[in-house]
Parts: sequence; C-alpha cells; structure tokens
Amino acid sequence: MYCIKCGTEIKPGQKFCTNCGTPAPSSPNQRESDQQETGQDRGASQTTTDQKEDAKNVESYDAHTIVDTLNQYVGGSKEHVSLNWKVLFKDVFKSHSPEEAEEIFACGSPTTTPDPQNVTSNWPHPWLYSRVFFGFVIAFFILKICAETFENEKVLPGLMVIGSFAAPFALVVMFMELNVFKNISFYYVMKTFLIGGCASLLLTMILYSFVVPQDNDMTYAVAFGVSIAEELGKALIVLFFLKRITKTHSILIGLLVGASVGAGFAAFESAGYAFDTMLIGSRWEDFIGIIYLRGFLAPGGHVAWAAISGVAIVLANRSEQISINVLGEMRFWKLFIIPIICHWLWDSPIEWGSDYYLVQLILCVVIWIFVLLLVNMGLKEVDEDTPATVQQ
Repeated sequence: MYCIKCGTEIKPGQKFCTNCGTPAPSSPNQRESDQQETGQDRGASQTTTDQKEDAKNVESYDAHTIVDTLNQYVGGSKEHVSLNWKVLFKDVFKSHSPEEAEEIFACGSPTTTPDPQNVTSNWPHPWLYSRVFFGFVIAFFILKICAETFENEKVLPGLMVIGSFAAPFALVVMFMELNVFKNISFYYVMKTFLIGGCASLLLTMILYSFVVPQDNDMTYAVAFGVSIAEELGKALIVLFFLKRITKTHSILIGLLVGASVGAGFAAFESAGYAFDTMLIGSRWEDFIGIIYLRGFLAPGGHVAWAAISGVAIVLANRSEQISINVLGEMRFWKLFIIPIICHWLWDSPIEWGSDYYLVQLILCVVIWIFVLLLVNMGLKEVDEDTPATVQQ
C-alpha cells in the first residue's frame, strides 16, 4: 500500500505516511472496522454529552453554596447571590470632595429625601465611614501623644471616649451610606446612637437580674444569659425607635436604626471596659490594649447584632405601624436567634484559639455574611411594587 500523495510505501499497521504525514488509505476491512468504530465513537460521544449534561446539572445543583442556603434562611430568593463585600471598600481610596460628604449627611428632610422613583437598586459604594474613622484615629493618637509625652492625665477621659467611639460610629456612617432611600436624617441617627445606646444599657442591666445566673465565672450558662439580656434589651430599644418612624419601614432602615442603637451600646460599653482597666491599676499597655482590641472587634459585635435585630422587627411586622406584637412572630425569632447565638459563642469560655481571638474573628465573618445578605434583600425592595413593610 502506497501513500496517495507522495507515493511512499506504507507498511501494514501504519496509519500515516512516514514521509508526508498523510493518513493511510483504508482497506475494505479497515473501512468496515472504521465504520464500527465511528458508530461506537458516536455512541460514546452521545454518552459523553449526556454525562456532561448530567455533570452540568449536578454542578448547577452544587453551585447552591452555603451562602445561598443562608440567604434563603433569612428570607431571600432561591437564586444564587453574591455578597459584594468588595463594594464596601471600592471607593475608600478614591478622592472625594467635602460637598460629597455633606450631601451624605444632608438627608432625611422633605427637601433632601429623593423621590422613590429615582432610587436605584444598585449597590452603593460607601466611603465616608473611612474618613470618619480616620478622623477619630488621628484625634486618638494626638491625645495619646499628650498622655505619653507630657504625662498629662487630663487627656485620659478624651482618650477613652475617642478610642471607644471610633469604630462603632464609623460603622453607623457606613449603614447611613448603605440606606439608598436616604430618608433617615443624621439628627435622628445621632439621637438613636446616643439615647438609644444609653437606654439599651439601662434596660440590659434591668434584664440581667432576671436572666443572668448569679455566677462570678463566665460559664456557658452565664454567657447565654448575658446574650439574651443584652440582645433583647437592644432589640426593645430598636423597636421603640423604629416605631417612631412614620416612613415606610424597609430592611435598610431596620439595619440603620439597629446599627445605631448597637453602636451606641458598644461605644459606651467599650469606654466602660477601658475605664475599669484604669481603675484597677493596670499597666498603660493594658489600658491602651483594651481600646485597640474592642475597636478591632467592634464590626462583628453589638453593631451587627443589633442591625440584624432591626431587620427581624421589620420583617416580622404585619401592620403599617410597628408594634410590640412582632416579638410574638416566628419570623422575628428566626432572625433574632442569629445575634443571640453569635453573642453567646462570643462570650463563652471556648479555649480553642483564645490567645488569638479566633472564635471572635470567625464570628465577625459569619455575622457580616448575614448583614450583606440582608443589605442585598433591602436593595431588591427598591425594585418591588409592594411596600417595603413586608406582609407575612
């Protein structure tokens, strides 16, 4: 047998010409065999196609991640959801004018609240919170220099307050920026932050006497009692401030009002811890260290927990006016259990990774997954024809 192109002899068994690479001509028997193989190949190809289709379906099913499961748990759709966490930092390092900052704070009045038709469901790009935080940080280190260099104890109260308020208040500004409806004024946010924070501390101390076991050590039982008292105390104050808002109650408003109360609680509590460290005569490094630590962990604590409680109240509400009746709704407890469990684990005497606060860091990530899912749900309300007050 010879090559049909160059004439080179092709020995039996060779499939290609060794000189030019042309495929060898097939004999009748070979053609029959080729046809059988072609049929088998087609069958195999069809099988492979079916397997790929099945694999695609399995892959589509597996693409339902744990985040999607959590999204359905909090009340979101069954569609795949993206957390969009990078959006929270995308505009932080960009240049912004003072007018842009003033525009963010100038909201909530009849003249500054945008028409609902002009509100977009696109993810906002918050940035002002970073400027507020760095403003606090600069003030903190100026006072720290005064205390360390000149040994002036008169700056210590300011140092405690500035250091304790920096992260919580910056987070409140972030939730203001995330509220695309821009229908809550900065005045109301500040009132919720200051009065709501103090009132939640008072109510928590009252609840302590009922639900916290009288034990000097932080056991699992004590940690659970503390989580119930503090989360319920904050939730009741959040409910009070949400009830006073006559505008449509949306998820984003629930997040903002809840975060404001939680931030006030966190700020005053952190200042108390710092003051207590100073009273017992601890070292200067311990005093500064407690401020650093609580500021670093603040995003995953009271601010986020109370924000979720605010959404739980909004979603559980069945009437136009929010009432205490939401506490009896299963929808409320389905969400409210999240901050309770996170708070309980946060305070529990778990030894694993305690030197590096690994449990607290993991809980920070977990709670912000829930927060971002709720922000996503809140943005979807913009495109809905139904009122933002969810009817269940």
